[in-house]
Amino acid sequence: MNEHDNEQHYAPDRYNPAPPAFGEAPGPMPVKTQSKLGIASFILGLISMIGFIVAIAVITSFIMNHNFPDINTFGQRIEAHEQDLEEFAPVVLGGLLIILSGIVGLVGLILGIVGVASRNKRKAFSILGIILNGIIPVAFIGLFFIGIMLGGSQ
Repeated sequence: MNEHDNEQHYAPDRYNPAPPAFGEAPGPMPVKTQSKLGIASFILGLISMIGFIVAIAVITSFIMNHNFPDINTFGQRIEAHEQDLEEFAPVVLGGLLIILSGIVGLVGLILGIVGVASRNKRKAFSILGIILNGIIPVAFIGLFFIGIMLGGSQ
């Protein structure tokens, strides 16, 4: 019985489904593919980052185009209906975009965590997705505290 007789019992790709005997070299390892959940997490992270940046830019450009001496004047003008409420639509749009990007980031964060936990998959995109989607809550909390500090100083 020679060496070639044993080869005919294995699959054409020479992968032996049986575990190797003690001291024997293991067969070829299965190829790891990129996690689809990780790719989805990464894409959602990019979308949420872009949405968050656009929302901040919209709100900031609105505030810079109007002359509000302080935040209380802004609130009083909205309450007094001095101007048409449609004028304040960019602030509402920006706020909704921030909330939407937070929800997209949360979904992306969950997908990234599930992608990291999956076996026999590459985890690069999952880790990048976790990082990108984790930035949004940190930025939102940072903006919250900045708002509290600026509101308390007035």
